[in-house]
Amino acid sequence: MNDGVLNFSVLLHWLHQLIEQLDDPRQPSNGTKFSLKDIVLGAFAVFFMQLILKQGEIDVLPLH
Repeated sequence: MNDGVLNFSVLLHWLHQLIEQLDDPRQPSNGTKFSLKDIVLGAFAVFFMQLILKQGEIDVLPLH
């Protein structure tokens, strides 16, 4: 990794490191089917795609 360079790989690596430090506060139940890592990465994916779409970096195809 290059110091001072922010790209998607660096951002994802940083996010994985932060997720590893999180404690899962959920009690064992059906709600714990997915790991906390999966939940955080899924939320990040939605946020990141919305950010890119708002910046116009991806052409959006009409859904007909």
